[in-house]
Amino acid sequence: MYVALLHLRLSDRIDVVARAATRILKDDAMPISKQVFARKSAQQTRSVYTVDCIVEAAARILEEGRLEHYNTNTIAERAGVSVGSLYQYFPNKDAITAELWRRSGAILVEDVVTASHHQDWRLAIIGMAEAAVRHQLQRPDLAVLLDRQQHHFESAELDRPASCTILRCIEHVLVSSKMPLHHSARIMASDLFSITRSLCDNASAASERDSGSLLSRICHAVFGYMRVDESDFAYLDRHLIAPTRAVP
Repeated sequence: MYVALLHLRLSDRIDVVARAATRILKDDAMPISKQVFARKSAQQTRSVYTVDCIVEAAARILEEGRLEHYNTNTIAERAGVSVGSLYQYFPNKDAITAELWRRSGAILVEDVVTASHHQDWRLAIIGMAEAAVRHQLQRPDLAVLLDRQQHHFESAELDRPASCTILRCIEHVLVSSKMPLHHSARIMASDLFSITRSLCDNASAASERDSGSLLSRICHAVFGYMRVDESDFAYLDRHLIAPTRAVP
């Protein structure tokens, strides 16, 4: 399943992991309705372009923190399409928000799966950590806004498949490492997932932009938990990309 995803177009990968990567904003300014899925899937090039414009317009409005302007009329205007065209694909603004998470989640899952197949298990761990950092800091303002609403995210069953895929990847790497594990691979995978997510969430809350520093801290925390000998940290540091690089 993991390898097959890598050979699909991005739009197809998005569809495959759509329900796996859905998170929905819910607060007083952005109430959630029951209809959070797109009305139809864009197939033709022009339709795909229209949907892309709508989703990107929504992302930019959220990045600007303009929640009071986050509605279908403003999104359509920003996207350069009619409201009627928007409603052909999305029943409401919440469905557009869900699509934002689907796309973001699809890329994260793909990157984690790719990294997990590295022959060197240590570089696989680093690669998965890089995927998490990239997911968090590639569009940091948007990530900060959404993370602040994390306690409002609904439908845990929609988010679970993506988490399960990532957990299986981590577990696969742990088993493949052949190193002695102080807990079961499943428990350790869950702990490593939590460590990484916690550090990313903290970085988001602090409006951190230094991806290299965050990646280094995650890797040292993860390998420390795994009881990797400290002498190996020099090996790890050589493979951490741009330790002081900040996301523009």
